[in-house]
Amino acid sequence: MKAYFILFYILSVLISNAQKITYSSNLQRSTDKEITEIQKVWNNYTKACMVELIQTKDSISHTYWCSDTNRKGNIDFLKYSIHPTFPMYLLGDIYTYDIKKMNDSIFVLNNILSIEDSIGKNVLSIFKVCAKKTGKGYKLFNYFDFYKSKLNNYNTEYISYYYPCDYEFDTGVAETTNKFYERLIRDFKLSENPVIYILGENVDHGNNFIGFDFTAKSSVLKKAGLFVFPNIILSAQIDHYHELIHVPFLTTFPKANMLFHEGIATYLAGASGYGFEFHLNKLKIMLEKNPLIDFTKLDGLNEFVDDTNIYYTVGAIFIEYANQIGGMGKIKSLFQASGLNNDVFAVIENELGIEKVRFNDFIKQYKN
Repeated sequence: MKAYFILFYILSVLISNAQKITYSSNLQRSTDKEITEIQKVWNNYTKACMVELIQTKDSISHTYWCSDTNRKGNIDFLKYSIHPTFPMYLLGDIYTYDIKKMNDSIFVLNNILSIEDSIGKNVLSIFKVCAKKTGKGYKLFNYFDFYKSKLNNYNTEYISYYYPCDYEFDTGVAETTNKFYERLIRDFKLSENPVIYILGENVDHGNNFIGFDFTAKSSVLKKAGLFVFPNIILSAQIDHYHELIHVPFLTTFPKANMLFHEGIATYLAGASGYGFEFHLNKLKIMLEKNPLIDFTKLDGLNEFVDDTNIYYTVGAIFIEYANQIGGMGKIKSLFQASGLNNDVFAVIENELGIEKVRFNDFIKQYKN
């Protein structure tokens, strides 16, 4: 409870200081009424994102967006592109260096998001957001909605695919992927969210389509994928099941520990193009080389090395064990419990009967 009030105080101070955007000298000197109106809307939107950290209902920020972009899922494609629950715009300083008029009613805002430390500024993203004139003044909308007319589109029951003209799209694979998604939400009784699935040469190519010139969440690997909360997937693959699994699980259990989210995706669909057993074998090889690995230091294990991620594998182990002792019901109980208790070790002890003091031994002896 004390931690909650400290967090509340910090956020209150941030809000009182207000999220500020710095504009280029040309934009600051501009006397163009359209440009100044768009700046006002952009300022108000980022401030609204900050307010919503305390007032969690998404009832303020959407008023700054065009009504025709109000689709089920997230209105703003970039808002949760770096973190699934924390708006990207609040992670650092925003510098808007240009507002370019594209036609009579549409403008593109070009921005740099950066954070500063003792060494200097680090760029988190370079991104575009659009604005257009409506009957109620200027409203924001996604760069993707401006760009998507250049992409091909194929719709299944749950998934809307967008892809470049030169992409070799396979409708059969798309329909099979839709059936997988349908079974997943039916079997686990998850939220039925439609999916916006953006294909390209790699994740970075897809990032370009939604407005990123650069982002810290990037990859040029063809087997990589990226999930953007709550219902967007970027990939070179039509059937990137690992990322697809995140859509209904993270929207149904947004506060559940990421160990279980990455665990269920790895258990059911693997990671880096390899199934769960591959990663389990990789873990055993790592233990042979370094038997003193401390699995209780979970955050330090969350990185990909040699096509595997220990954090993902540990999460998948607990998902598989939950399935063995209680089926889908026990798996869901892990998500439900960790959404209420941020102590993942307490959740594992309460739900699976594995105490923290036994955590390392359980992982090291699993399937040996």
